[in-house]
Amino acid sequence: MENIENKPDNNQVEYSATTPAQGGDVAGPPTGNGGKLNSFVFALAAFAALGNVLYGYNQGVMAVILDMPQFLDQFPQIDASKSSGAGFLKGLMTAIVEFGAMFGSLSCGYLADRYSRKRTIFFGSIGFMIGLVLQIASQDYAMLVIGRFLSGWGIGVFSMVAPLYVSELAPTRWRGALLAMAGWSILVGTSISFWISYGTRFINSSWCFRLPFAIQLIPAIGLAAGTFLLPYSPRWLAAQDRHGEGLTVLCRLRGCSVDHPDAATMAEWTEILIAVQLDRCALTETHGNVTPGSLKWEFLRWRDLFSTRAMLRRFVVACGLFWFQQLGGIDALLYYGPSFFESLSYGATEQLNWSGIINCMNLAGGTTTMFTTDRFGRKKLLIAGAIIITSCHAVLAGLIGAYSSDWANHQGAAKAGVAMLVIFMFFQGATFGPTPAVVCNEIFPYRHRARGVAFGIANEWLANFTVGLIAPPLLDASAWGTFVFFGGCTFLSLFFVIFIVPETKGVLLETMDVIFNDRVADEDAKMRAAITSELQAEPPIQEIK
Repeated sequence: MENIENKPDNNQVEYSATTPAQGGDVAGPPTGNGGKLNSFVFALAAFAALGNVLYGYNQGVMAVILDMPQFLDQFPQIDASKSSGAGFLKGLMTAIVEFGAMFGSLSCGYLADRYSRKRTIFFGSIGFMIGLVLQIASQDYAMLVIGRFLSGWGIGVFSMVAPLYVSELAPTRWRGALLAMAGWSILVGTSISFWISYGTRFINSSWCFRLPFAIQLIPAIGLAAGTFLLPYSPRWLAAQDRHGEGLTVLCRLRGCSVDHPDAATMAEWTEILIAVQLDRCALTETHGNVTPGSLKWEFLRWRDLFSTRAMLRRFVVACGLFWFQQLGGIDALLYYGPSFFESLSYGATEQLNWSGIINCMNLAGGTTTMFTTDRFGRKKLLIAGAIIITSCHAVLAGLIGAYSSDWANHQGAAKAGVAMLVIFMFFQGATFGPTPAVVCNEIFPYRHRARGVAFGIANEWLANFTVGLIAPPLLDASAWGTFVFFGGCTFLSLFFVIFIVPETKGVLLETMDVIFNDRVADEDAKMRAAITSELQAEPPIQEIK
């Protein structure tokens, strides 16, 4: 193996980490400017994102189904003309998916580290399909809610593990784009489900809503079967001491020969080994000899998530972005779009047509993130999004407050409101849609990544559940007040992004700690130097015979 130290590459293993005790500043983290995106990596990322398509599909499918007469006849509890508590029960039935997803994402911290990322995707597929069968066959409200909860568990697994898996396969230069594609696939699923349910509403039986549920079985079965063909994450293999397999997979991902890996690939592999070994040493020093995989081990690893100020800052960043994403009102408008257009005095067909249009605009905006996330950086997109989205909410609140009592004589104002909603959906998809998930999957160190991402995604689902539950009564009480609330939350997010969220564009996952001032102490620097010397003295390439 070539001597990595002498390569003038931003992916090289060592980096300066002077400490305050040394009187220096913390050096910036190495940035990965190398790494080609080959067709194999792209295909893996696209396949893993299929789970997010199912996630988006399940979100969007209810927008049309909620207003189907056959659905309301089957479940009269959510029909306002038949039940006094219809608003709450509708919100609960819609949002219970998010509640199940919260538990699904939390369970992934353990599952993804113990059984691997790809096997956890398989577990999620099975749970999703069990819940889906219950929804298809549901005869009463309770059965439907239980089925949606179980499907939600599977969706929570997809939403956490798919981007985690992609982040560990992607070259640094393309990581943001591929993670954005995972987020974009949610929007694809949302749009597909809307138009499928739009078409099935003409079926004059309960299959008008059961068929959109059943269609999801096809990709779910394909996802479960396909996981047997996926490679393990190189980082997970390194953590299992399966170094030969890990290097083989990484070489294939980077498109180089296993027998003669290029210097950049070897530098990346060495950095992975250093990060895994450093985390392992830190765990041993903190807790002593605890059996890996035991309940005590699991408890201690969860406790360590909140052990330092730097880790708490990571959680503030990840959870804060997800809460601001949901408090911006995106899912409320996706779920209850037809109800909003009904308030503008639009007919039933126009309500659905415009709901479909705003879904497509959200998808169009999300498509741009695959090209803008790595070019402009995460922070700039979020700042631009906060400004534009706040402005749209402010205009919408003003128009609804001034003209909602007489839209018929103020059609210009109604059209302006629709235009603001279209602009909001595009820029939400282009900024706050996929970007929080990108940041969340980047900022946690390997030892805490699975659980950190799980906790962050769980907060996304908790926020989603909360907004889905409160949106119907909010809209019923005051439509303009609802947009004031959403706009106020988005305005606060502007300051959160400016002062709290760091820029992670181009930073290697293994060196993200430098941004959060995690490893600048002399002890950690010495530990890292010792591990680096040991690994370079015995090159990893020798493990493949």
